[in-house]
Amino acid sequence: MKKILVVDNHPVILKFMTQLLNDAGHEVLTAQDGLSALDLLQTYTPDVMFIDLVMPNIDGRRLCKIIRRMPDFDAVRLIILSGIAVEEQMAPQDLGVDSCIAKGSFAEMSENVLRALESSKLEACTKQPAVFGQEEICCRAITQELLAVNRHFELILESIAEGILELSSEGRIIYANPTAKLILGVPEEQFLGRELFRFFAEDDQPRIKKLLNEMNCTKTTIGEEEPVSLDGNQLSVKFLPIVGEVQGTIVILNDITEKERMAEQLQQAQKMEVIGLLAGGIAHDFNNILTAILGNVSLAKMYLRPEDKSYVRLQEAEKASMRAKDLTLQLLTFARGGAPVKKTASLAEIIGECCRYTLRNPAVRCEIKLDKTLWPVDVDKGQIGQAIQNVLANAEQSMPEAGVIRISAQNRNLEENYNLPLERGRYVELSLADRGVGIPQENLPKIFDPYFTTKNRRSGLGLTIAYSIVKNHKGNIRVESEPGKGTTFYIYLPAASEAGMNKEGEPRILRKCRVLVMDDEAFVRDIVGEILEFIGCEAEFAADGIAAIKRYKEAMIAGNPFDAVIMDLTIPEGMGGREAIKRLLEIDPNAKVIVSSGYSEDPVMSDHKSYGFKGVAVKPFQIEELNKTLHEVLSSDL
Repeated sequence: MKKILVVDNHPVILKFMTQLLNDAGHEVLTAQDGLSALDLLQTYTPDVMFIDLVMPNIDGRRLCKIIRRMPDFDAVRLIILSGIAVEEQMAPQDLGVDSCIAKGSFAEMSENVLRALESSKLEACTKQPAVFGQEEICCRAITQELLAVNRHFELILESIAEGILELSSEGRIIYANPTAKLILGVPEEQFLGRELFRFFAEDDQPRIKKLLNEMNCTKTTIGEEEPVSLDGNQLSVKFLPIVGEVQGTIVILNDITEKERMAEQLQQAQKMEVIGLLAGGIAHDFNNILTAILGNVSLAKMYLRPEDKSYVRLQEAEKASMRAKDLTLQLLTFARGGAPVKKTASLAEIIGECCRYTLRNPAVRCEIKLDKTLWPVDVDKGQIGQAIQNVLANAEQSMPEAGVIRISAQNRNLEENYNLPLERGRYVELSLADRGVGIPQENLPKIFDPYFTTKNRRSGLGLTIAYSIVKNHKGNIRVESEPGKGTTFYIYLPAASEAGMNKEGEPRILRKCRVLVMDDEAFVRDIVGEILEFIGCEAEFAADGIAAIKRYKEAMIAGNPFDAVIMDLTIPEGMGGREAIKRLLEIDPNAKVIVSSGYSEDPVMSDHKSYGFKGVAVKPFQIEELNKTLHEVLSSDL
């Protein structure tokens, strides 16, 4: 005696098969569709299943595939019993079935069913599914046409980018297209027959259940403005009722997670743009004021001896002013980015300042160990300072109680076989190691992604900005981490050229020369004039580009031309340096013009030669910086 389950939506077939198999001494259960069959299989394991192909609520083809993926049903024999077995022209082995019987007259079917039950030994040897009854049935053209139409619509459903589900009248899933399967995130055998609402987040389940229970003849939508959550993704959902003899619901799922993320990033970008405009204006005005403060402090120092108490106080004021300058540079980099304005600098000094000004927790400290012969680097001090500060802040946050951040730096001569995406050459390797909570391996590839953060009330931009800054310096930043043991960041920066390393850094008094200063701020013109006078230059002034061009022409005509021009890049209510340089070079192609601005992120400042300028002076500047720039510009053709 065999335990047999017959699955067919036609009651006459179910009655016929029950009588036939009972008379043959077998135990028989029946199910009217695939969904009912799956319910029975929760508690019943048959030896043989006869399955119709065309049924509502999960058809025979899908039911066979599901059963073959269920581990406890490997030994169950599956026999297709269908009226379209010939027209389907299917390969039974593709469905995992053991035999196939074409429906015909009851007499023919009785013989074929009993033959199929007795054929198990033969099939076990040949591994080929037996086909019974197809010789008695002619292929029907109209059935083939209907099946072709059905397959056409199946292909359409399977290619749609939206998730399509069909629910029974009880809200249970009986069909899912490939997109819906991806959204649900579990194998078909684990979701078919289950109630849809159970797949959503716990907070959203009552909402879904209520909508399904209250379904009528009109469609219902959960829009993008109030999406529901499924397996961490945000979805909009449409419910379309099926009205007629067969009742149920079509559900359309749209995964709007990426769209929501993009909208959030666009909103963030718009905020950053507004902040950038505001920061740019503030930085420009602030740097003009700092130019006056720093210039006066630098001049006052020149009239004192280093051992004077006033000299020491002025020196501290100068350091504080430079720190304020760095803060404006960091604000601009954070808000708007920009190419670095590189100068040869000591990485040791930058690291020391970052450690002094970044850490907020008194229980967290820096332990610094640097190579005594560390090469200088060609960097934008403000930008690199911000990159290091962002890494330090990340390390500090990983040790909320207390800890030590170990910082080291050494010279590296990288060859081609070195496993880093860097050109061959001389680099300084900086490492910053903490003993904090560490970063899970699955998060390591994402830590430099915009807005990625695992911390509350954080923007997720700190490490992204650090990465961008280092890459813009033609360097590299990488990370190693182990959860529970800590994290180490490695930053590689190109070392300064040997010519740049050996340059004299002390102020030099210039030969007597004439300099035209163009700036819209009177107090900036005054202090720059004082600095120029101190280093031995004669200064004249203009408030905008038009006045500067006129003054330059007049000096040339009078036979007393200017040796150099210092031009402010941005004049809010007049012609700035970008336009004025073009006109000036038309008058004098050999004009030696230095661009000056508090907008250090402007592309003119990082690539001044492409715009016709011979030098650059970033506001606020000290006497030594302006003196050095003038020397370089005036000596360029000597």
